[in-house]
Amino acid sequence: MWRGLIVIPIIGRVAAVLSNRGALMRALLLALALLCWSGALRAESLNALIKRCNDAGESHQRVESCTQLLTSKGFDTSDRAHIFNNRGIAYDELKEFDKAIADYDQAIALKPDFSWAYHNRGIAHRRRGDIEKAIADHTEALRLDPDFAEAFIVAAMPMRNRVSMTSPSQTSSPHSS
Repeated sequence: MWRGLIVIPIIGRVAAVLSNRGALMRALLLALALLCWSGALRAESLNALIKRCNDAGESHQRVESCTQLLTSKGFDTSDRAHIFNNRGIAYDELKEFDKAIADYDQAIALKPDFSWAYHNRGIAHRRRGDIEKAIADHTEALRLDPDFAEAFIVAAMPMRNRVSMTSPSQTSSPHSS
């Protein structure tokens, strides 16, 4: 937007220097072309940010791209939920579980039926060692989407780990001798 504000005074100066209509028209067309070109650059850089935020590339770069997108305007609530979810994944990959969980919380607040955000938050809780919260999140992901096979498989992991952490006497039947 600010580039357009700079171009307008330039057009005025060019018009003052050039007195005939043809030169003024060329200056106006040049200014219009510059404005369109800067808009195309912004659209290209926005597309690049979206691609880097969505791709499973370098995690630090993904965090940066998603953060830039979150400060941009023009995204609806669902888009912002997906951006928070993607940044949460990058934080999880960086083993910054508290930041990941905070981003998943934001995604869920924006889109309460976002089963992937519950699933991903469950993974972060499990990796942080909070098995109860992990089970609760995977259970909610499955409640929202009963056909969510990955959530079903991952939901079984914390339960298996919890059983293996108990002593055999705690898992045996009270009727065994």
